[in-house]
Amino acid sequence: GSLTAPVRSWSPRVADPDGDGLDDAAEVNETGTAPTRADSDGDGALDGDEVSLGSDPNLADSDMDGIPDGVEINSGLDPLEPDETTTVVGRVEDQDGAAVTGAAVVVAGIFTTMSGEAGAFEIANVPASQGDVVADARIVVGGMVSDGSSAPTAPVPDGTTDVGIVRLEPLTGSVA
Repeated sequence: GSLTAPVRSWSPRVADPDGDGLDDAAEVNETGTAPTRADSDGDGALDGDEVSLGSDPNLADSDMDGIPDGVEINSGLDPLEPDETTTVVGRVEDQDGAAVTGAAVVVAGIFTTMSGEAGAFEIANVPASQGDVVADARIVVGGMVSDGSSAPTAPVPDGTTDVGIVRLEPLTGSVA
């Protein structure tokens, strides 16, 4: 085998080179976070913000509710208190009622997936405490954009929320 020299990951000239709000000494000696990564656990929240809030910067989901800490913080939820979630399901169809495969589907502006065969989609771990659920869908085919939204649907906490059909309608104009 070969030996590899240790890589020094912090800079003595810059206290916080990754810009996460924690100086490298604290990252190495106290939090165990990566001094070269602003978001050590990849959950969408800066390490320094997580330390300030009391969530774990080395665990993507501190309260183990299935929602990453960064998503909870950006949604106004508490990353330290488990939230009831729902799985959102539905179907994307074109204006003639035919299934649309490959449409981008978004719920609450954060949770995304693509419609699969038969136009079906499923998004797990959507917070159930944010009011009615609306799924928005969009597809671009041959430069033509079509989009649509589901009807607002009351979430089913710890269950499945079926938003029904998302009917896509062509928009005026096209994209290159």
